[in-house]
Amino acid sequence: MEDDVMRNVLRIPCVALVTLAASGVMVHVNAQQAGAIHAVPDLSQPMQLYYHSHPEAYQKLLDSLPLVSNDAPPAAQTVAGEEPVPGTWAALTNPLSPPRALSNPILLTDGTVIAHVSCTSDWYKFTPSNTGSYINGTWAPIASTSASYGPRFFGSGVLPDGRVVSEGGEYNGSGCGGGRTTQGAIYDPTTNIWTAISPPAGWTTISDAAGIVLPNGTYMQTSCCDFPPHTALLNATTLTWTATGTGKFDIYDEESMALLPDDTVLTADAYVGTGTCGTGSERYSPSTGQWTSAGSTVIQQSDCTGNLSYEVGPLVMRPDGTAVSFSGRTSGTPQTAIYNTATHTWSAGPVHPSVAGVPYTMADAPAAVLPNGNVLVAMSPSNWTTSFFPAPTHYFELNTDNTFTPVPDKSDAASWNSFEANFVLLPTGQVMAFSIDGPTVEIYTPGGTYAEAWRPTITSPPSLVAPGQTITLGGTQFNGLTEGAYYGDDTNGSSNFPIVRIKNNATGHVFYARTFNHGSRSIAPGAASSTSVTVPATIETGASTLEVVANGIPSLPVNVTVGTGMTAEMTTPPPGSTFTGTSVNFGWTPGTGVSQYWLYVGTTGVGSYNLYNSSTGTNKSAMVTGLPSNGSTVYVRLWSLISGSWQSNDYTYTAYTLACSPSTMTSPAPGSTFTGTSQTFTWSANPCASQYWLYVGTQGAGSYNIYSSSTGTATTANVTGLPTNGSLVWLRLWSLVGGSWGSTDYTYTAYTLPIGRLQSPSDGAFLTGTSKTFSWTAGTGIAEYWLQVGTSKGGAAIFNASTGTNLSTVVNNLPTASCSAAPAFTNPLAGSTLSGDSVTFNWSNGCSGPAVWVRLWSRIGTTWYSNDYSMNSAGYQLSLGTQPGTNDLLNGAQSTSASASATLLPTNGSTVYASLYYLSAGSWNVLTTTFMASGMVSGFTEAFKTPGHPSGWQAVSGDWLVDNLDAGYGLTGTGSSEAYNSSYTTLDYTVVMGRDPMLNPGAANRLWVRGETTPLGSTNWWQNAYAFQYTTDGSFSVWKVVDGTTVPVQYWAASSAIVQGANWNTLRVKASGGTFSFYINGTLVWSGDDPSLSAGRVGFGFYSIDWVFVDSATLSTTLLPAGEAVVSPAQAAINEAAQRRGGGTIDEAPPR
Repeated sequence: MEDDVMRNVLRIPCVALVTLAASGVMVHVNAQQAGAIHAVPDLSQPMQLYYHSHPEAYQKLLDSLPLVSNDAPPAAQTVAGEEPVPGTWAALTNPLSPPRALSNPILLTDGTVIAHVSCTSDWYKFTPSNTGSYINGTWAPIASTSASYGPRFFGSGVLPDGRVVSEGGEYNGSGCGGGRTTQGAIYDPTTNIWTAISPPAGWTTISDAAGIVLPNGTYMQTSCCDFPPHTALLNATTLTWTATGTGKFDIYDEESMALLPDDTVLTADAYVGTGTCGTGSERYSPSTGQWTSAGSTVIQQSDCTGNLSYEVGPLVMRPDGTAVSFSGRTSGTPQTAIYNTATHTWSAGPVHPSVAGVPYTMADAPAAVLPNGNVLVAMSPSNWTTSFFPAPTHYFELNTDNTFTPVPDKSDAASWNSFEANFVLLPTGQVMAFSIDGPTVEIYTPGGTYAEAWRPTITSPPSLVAPGQTITLGGTQFNGLTEGAYYGDDTNGSSNFPIVRIKNNATGHVFYARTFNHGSRSIAPGAASSTSVTVPATIETGASTLEVVANGIPSLPVNVTVGTGMTAEMTTPPPGSTFTGTSVNFGWTPGTGVSQYWLYVGTTGVGSYNLYNSSTGTNKSAMVTGLPSNGSTVYVRLWSLISGSWQSNDYTYTAYTLACSPSTMTSPAPGSTFTGTSQTFTWSANPCASQYWLYVGTQGAGSYNIYSSSTGTATTANVTGLPTNGSLVWLRLWSLVGGSWGSTDYTYTAYTLPIGRLQSPSDGAFLTGTSKTFSWTAGTGIAEYWLQVGTSKGGAAIFNASTGTNLSTVVNNLPTASCSAAPAFTNPLAGSTLSGDSVTFNWSNGCSGPAVWVRLWSRIGTTWYSNDYSMNSAGYQLSLGTQPGTNDLLNGAQSTSASASATLLPTNGSTVYASLYYLSAGSWNVLTTTFMASGMVSGFTEAFKTPGHPSGWQAVSGDWLVDNLDAGYGLTGTGSSEAYNSSYTTLDYTVVMGRDPMLNPGAANRLWVRGETTPLGSTNWWQNAYAFQYTTDGSFSVWKVVDGTTVPVQYWAASSAIVQGANWNTLRVKASGGTFSFYINGTLVWSGDDPSLSAGRVGFGFYSIDWVFVDSATLSTTLLPAGEAVVSPAQAAINEAAQRRGGGTIDEAPPR
């Protein structure tokens, strides 16, 4: 949830803005004063913007308003002490005291829940009762983050080692008055310590962007707003980051992510900053680190039209193999979209429910997948008109048949919007719900039950455990088939990891054991996994049952005895590791009360012993030989004899794999040049290869026109008859391994004989005239040269003579081309309008002439060697330009083809000048003509009154919102801009703009003229453009950017024409040819000449953080009358002094 107009005004800490249907007024709810609300009249968008920038004025408004009642009807509740009733909410028996508003709940791997107090560094932990009841659990404070890190919304995730990542944040700091932050921290529950995490290098924002734990256990964090989109993977050991996530269509702002069963990550595009809206979706592959399209969602999910909040709802994976995207639209009819993970296709889902005729949306809202497969959701009114994010919240279940059923509301639902609700799914299958701006925490108990196929399974249960002991459990679906609870970009409540619950048979008391070292976090059906489990030191002894719980769904219970004895645990090699050879020394811990050990090692399944079966007595190690070398699974069972009873623990390993390293060429070095026509090739041996075969050729990769032969097991071969012309030689080395041939390709450069080489004319040249001097390089040891020239390869009809040792000779009677008629453009026709910015030009081919072939002979001793060359007597060359005789649009190559293609042609209706050169009678001739570029040069008038970007305008960088004015919000250290999609030469361009100078009154506010927008410069300045600029503290300047380099035309100078502060200023630029005039509020502040850029786009923008507002923009392609013809003497003197003084950059004026 990012800073746009609505959120900046309305997301004031610890309040909600709701709509009272009866009175039609917007009200302010104070979460600390139950039932007490301030009646706030409807605020226009400019007033909302004003209050965003002036919170003290907003507080005065609230203080002046009367309080009204806001009593909410009671929801169905469970009475404390009673068994929870399905489909009802229950209040906590022991709520936090004193009350505080808690948010961002996270389930830990020991069954406890931690939650955060918004915009503070305070955290609390909730522990279930000894009967396993969360309704009867208790709160306690835990360690706080650093005083500087207290965001309202942030990314988070539980790591496989049990630690918790909190990363980035929005509204950071006391009172939620801070901005975005890149801070982060990691919490270790075993030490109750938070450790700071530095952000990824180069990131300027993280804010409330989503994070996710990938199937391999790596935490991935996104940046809300950095462009290009930023994503990074956290190394949880070093707390450093690695970039990933190439190919993302848009930035991550507002987007939610969902893990899929194929271990990829799905998101529905929010379209923030694109200037467009659509139904795109994308999938991230952890194996490639890339995003690719996941197809159209069919139904629009982002609020990228209408109110332009760009919110989306949660994206929820269900256990039936489908993912549901809930809509964030706040106008029209919000509707879900369903993704089939088997076919990777989208289809339309059910329409969101309506209440009293009002459609309900999930523009930032929570969801939780219940054990019965339904999805519990919170929704609030859509069709925002008089207020944004209005109350109340209503709760529904999306059933497995894709229908919505209303369920009772949480007791405080009338006071809050759904974005203020957070869910966490508990091991009991219940949902713990928080109101992030209120103190009410309640627990929802669903009805129904799960499918048997959704249960986790334990494949290696222990029969005996001891207090404080750490054991290893293996099985399937330890992480469940979903992530549990979902939200969007503001909070992450995923619980796809194993929870271990041990229940004492005699007392009925429940003990949650801490899990860590999760072998996988995949939610694929049947996914194998393992986990380390530390039995609580306070656990009661005796007969018990043990369950692995995944997202509220338990495995079948297994019987276990909690005793004082402790079985031995394998330590070396580490369980799950890969052997390094065929002999391994196994070692284990002594355990407690163990009188003898016995070891099984096998390959035929759990508990097999076909490789080793022996007692080790009291020895805590055993050497096992004869292990396989094929990479197969090896099963190990370690037995412990405790009080006359054998207890065991099972482990799996991966066998050593014989290193069948592929053969590689060692001599001559790949890519080198041969030293002669004979070469001995040598390669490294592959221990798994039974035969080698060598190809050598000159006709491309895999060719063998020179050599093709088996070498048996020999790793060398001598090849003769190699070329002597310096050409490429391809070599392919084949290895036969296990009955299959595999190959590796190499290239070399052939030996070059030291013979003469033609220098002029060059090979492929277009000949002019009928007489040419042919010259060549001197060879080594050459006794004589001979030149042949003809009209066929090897022919000598034109010239055939020895030149002795001379390195040149004159050749006469060279053929020339004749033209039956001068060429003429056939498509497009001369003078016509081009079809677009990419055009293939064709012309009549009336000129013809023979090819000229040259063979140069060199004699070394008595042996003659030759090289062949070819040249042309006929040809064409096309040049295109924006002025007569220029080639700035195309400088085509000489060719015999009667066509040429050009790209990036103008589309502004301007004249394109063409010069078609053709070779005839031994000389180049030229045909000149013109074409009209596609498109039309016309002016525009835009008042930015209609919501959404007007036709022709594009957001180049930054966040822009159009509704009664064009509002842009910038980021520290970057520029923001919009551009009009037409190119202009002569122009009279006027923009009315203003800036709220909260942070940087010396930052540039600018008009772009004659520009190209890509690629953007380091702070998002345009590639080629003029920038006419002013600051709100009274300075102006003129800069140009040429090929990405900024150059001052007029350094920053003061001007009294500027209305300083948060006020409107009218900027006007007139351009004709290389002459420019710059007016501010009707006063000519600068005029001058610069011929660098002749045409381009126009736009406006600004630098750094702040709000900038544009009231209107107009452009005429004819120069309109102006009041002042020259700069006043006083302003001219100021400008001249500024030029001598210099200082500042294109983005900022020097301090005044």
